[in-house]
Amino acid sequence: MRNAQYENSMAKLLAIGVPLVTVFILTGSVTDPVNMTKLLMLGGVGFSALTLFALRGFRVGATSSKVAILATAAFVVFSLISVLLSDLPLAQNLYGVYGRNTGFVTYLLLAGVLLGALTFSEAKSFNLIFRGLLFAGIINVAY
Repeated sequence: MRNAQYENSMAKLLAIGVPLVTVFILTGSVTDPVNMTKLLMLGGVGFSALTLFALRGFRVGATSSKVAILATAAFVVFSLISVLLSDLPLAQNLYGVYGRNTGFVTYLLLAGVLLGALTFSEAKSFNLIFRGLLFAGIINVAY
């Protein structure tokens, strides 16, 4: 996959996925209609971005964003060490407190989104993300 194709794929993924995470709410069948459903959506977007970054983006991002990639990797490694050495229950360390879902899994997926976004270099990718976030903002304001 060429760099332009990679960036186009990542831009489309994040331009659709990030706003979807923001506006997606599922009611009726779950006890936590907001946080759990957003974590589910973030799982799809973050894992896809992390996979795409690992397959192609690392070579692209490593040339332009070394410090940010190293800082993100250090954050994930130290978070994992914290999960392993903590006295709290493993489920709470992985998923976070009930109703918040701000555990290791969430931060790993957000790191995937960050790493994907670090590989953008073209203005049209940033414009695509901007339009997606603008759409999500309009929906949230209307809601």
